[in-house]
Amino acid sequence: METPVNLAQPPSAATTKASRPVTRQEFDQLCAEVTTIKSEVTTIKSEVSTLAENVSMLRRAFERQRQQQGERRERRRLWFWTASDQEKKGSRQQNDSKAGVRVYERIGGLGQQDR
Repeated sequence: METPVNLAQPPSAATTKASRPVTRQEFDQLCAEVTTIKSEVTTIKSEVSTLAENVSMLRRAFERQRQQQGERRERRRLWFWTASDQEKKGSRQQNDSKAGVRVYERIGGLGQQDR
């Protein structure tokens, strides 16, 4: 009695050896299929290579964009702090001027009271 063959699994070496010999036509057909598969593999490798180049290009573009955003952010930060410092200097100068006037008035006032 012959053992049943599971068609879901590829044939084992023992099953292949027990098979009938392959005809020339089947052999030629298999060779053509192998050639077609090799061609498809070559095409797929080329496509993968192209995709890898595109990914590299996109990464470089993304890094450039991130760097430019960082530079813009830094310029804005510096501008903000510079503007803020100018405002602080201006208010400090005003406060210093007011304080100087107050000191002068006090000194002058004291001087007038002493006379």
